[in-house]
Amino acid sequence: MLKTRIIFVIISVVFSFQTLFAVNLDSLKNLIPTTTGEELVDLYNEIASNISGQNREKLNFAESAEELAATLRYNKGKADALKNIGSYHILNEDNDKALEYYFRAKQFYSSNDYENLSKINERIAVAYYENKDNNNAKLYYKKSIELLNKFPVNSFHASPNNNLGLLYWRMSYYDSALTYYNSALEVAHALNDSSYLGRLLNNIGVIYWQWTLYDKAIENYLKSLDIRYALKDSIGVGRLLNNIGLTYLQIDDNEKAMNYFNQALELSREIPSDELTGYSYYNMGAIYIRNNEYTKALEIYKSSRKHYKLDNIYSGDLLTSIQIGEIFNLLGKPDSAMVYLENGLRIGKETNNQKRISMALMEMGKSYSLVQNYNKAISAFDEALDISSRIGKDDLSTDIFYERAKLLEKLGEYKNSLQDYKSYYELKDSVKNIEVQRKIVEYQSKFETQQANIALKDKEFELERNRIFLISAFAAIVILVVLLIILYRINYLKNKTNKQLSDTNVTVRKQNEEINSQKARLEDAFIKLNNHKNELDINISTKDKLFSVLAHDIKNPLGVILNYSELLKQKDTLSESEIDEIIESIARSAQKLSELLNTILTWSKSQQGLININKEKIEIRSEIEFAAQPLKTWLDQKGIIFNNVDTPVSIYTDKFMFHTVIRNLIHNSIKYTKSGGKIYIEAFEDEFYSIINVSDTGEGISKEKLSRIFSGIKDEKNSQSTGLGLKICKDFIEKQNGIINVISEIGNGTTFSIKLPKN
Repeated sequence: MLKTRIIFVIISVVFSFQTLFAVNLDSLKNLIPTTTGEELVDLYNEIASNISGQNREKLNFAESAEELAATLRYNKGKADALKNIGSYHILNEDNDKALEYYFRAKQFYSSNDYENLSKINERIAVAYYENKDNNNAKLYYKKSIELLNKFPVNSFHASPNNNLGLLYWRMSYYDSALTYYNSALEVAHALNDSSYLGRLLNNIGVIYWQWTLYDKAIENYLKSLDIRYALKDSIGVGRLLNNIGLTYLQIDDNEKAMNYFNQALELSREIPSDELTGYSYYNMGAIYIRNNEYTKALEIYKSSRKHYKLDNIYSGDLLTSIQIGEIFNLLGKPDSAMVYLENGLRIGKETNNQKRISMALMEMGKSYSLVQNYNKAISAFDEALDISSRIGKDDLSTDIFYERAKLLEKLGEYKNSLQDYKSYYELKDSVKNIEVQRKIVEYQSKFETQQANIALKDKEFELERNRIFLISAFAAIVILVVLLIILYRINYLKNKTNKQLSDTNVTVRKQNEEINSQKARLEDAFIKLNNHKNELDINISTKDKLFSVLAHDIKNPLGVILNYSELLKQKDTLSESEIDEIIESIARSAQKLSELLNTILTWSKSQQGLININKEKIEIRSEIEFAAQPLKTWLDQKGIIFNNVDTPVSIYTDKFMFHTVIRNLIHNSIKYTKSGGKIYIEAFEDEFYSIINVSDTGEGISKEKLSRIFSGIKDEKNSQSTGLGLKICKDFIEKQNGIINVISEIGNGTTFSIKLPKN
């Protein structure tokens, strides 16, 4: 299993070379505050397309581009955004989701936009490729190629040929793969496209690696490496250094392999790149596993996982978690193994990676077996086997059958154990036959290439060979006799030593069992104590937040009541109409105070999971007017212009939550908008959402505060706001499956955008 994972890393790196390496992302992000309209959509898309790996930031920028493009009705921008979202999903191994977004993107490109149509057809082919649907992959590659002659030649013209090469490579048609790679290479040479030349030389190196022509593989890798150095493509250099190291690992030259891995690691720290650092550590771990240095391997894989997590590389976190769990099982530490395996299982389910889910479950079965929880062990093996069988991973099913057979044998279920052993050997032979067939195709191709150089030797050579054979046979007999004598002596000494060790092991095992039992009881007590502490901390925090919210939200209406009460003491100086107006204001403020107290109670119930959501269809103009009514006096006092929605729009929402959210947002806008400013509300719909924007011309919000605006944390030490108002807004919108975002810039006002599902 460990060898399979090493080979997979080579293949995944080869495939990832299809994506152009990122430009300076910071320089692009710095342009955001000064960019607007369709240009901002294009900027978001450019940033998303240049974020590598499974980083969720890629998805965030793409979704922002799609949302803004929909608002602007900018079709090409929307198509590019959908394409970037599809690319995020394919990098996270959710190929069906990627296909959904790619086909949606294709609908928004113009019929005469041949270049983008060619590119999206290629993306669709790649998704089918990842789903192992070779027929559809070839179909869409051909559709992409058919459009190539309809727009000027550029580096993309090489891409479909390169990817067809990858497809034929996967189908073990290595000669055909090499032909398409060379076609792509011609285009790259014609355009003097160094970047693509580097990628193609890498892929050609893989063909030779597949043919076990490791010298030729390294030769092409080194050519690609020189190009990457010339381009100052540090990420590409790092990946090639790893590829070369893995090739040396295949020929058991661990020293050279480690040298290249260390070079990649040093470079990744200089860039810096957490993804490349995690990848380099991961490959180094394979050497320590090969040398049975499990403790050192464990340390290396933990470092790999740490850096993958820093860069949000979910597939890296997934793979290293399972690897670490397996090593802990080998070290006889199933409790530690289970922590990492459960994390791997969670990520596997989140990313729908069925193979990794099966692998995690198999290792969990081993962990349960080690702690003698045999029912859970059998259940884990059963589930793992069901998944591996369903997805056609015979090599994985082979391992699971073997592990389950050993456990059943231990439990005395010999009939079921025998059946699993039988399935194990049948599948093992099947996998071996598939590998043999692949090797036959491979060696047949090599044989046909070399056949012209083979000739029979003459009779003199035949006689010489026979003479050498006789001498060799005699020498072999002598060596065999000597070896038998040595082996007999070694076996005698081994049996004697094993008897002594066996007696010692019995004593040590009993002592270890008692120590482990005491350790388990202490760890269980610690976990329970820590859980109680966490619950207490949460309760205290919730109480403090509720007191803060009460002080914040009761202040304004209570202030109105107190101020007008003071005026009433001077009623002799007031007219009857003024007294009536004051009494009416006091009544409204008292009503507002009652509503605020109910809001706090409702929010408290929400945090405890006790709230019920009652959605109904409402007309938002009148409901916004109702929500804003208690704030009218404040608006008038500051001379702020308030523009409600100018068209009738209806939405499905919980009316109480809607009032609370709108009132909070308008309240914040009044607070931070200078006298004479403007607050305006817009409403519109897209395909899936009803969208409401609350905008103002206020002082704006800094980037630092934007990052934590919905966190419930105070903006600054002397702020009168608790910071929980917007936290309540976010909670109420998300409980209705909605989204709330904010866009702001210092000096240019703020816009809060609410998106609620149309149904």
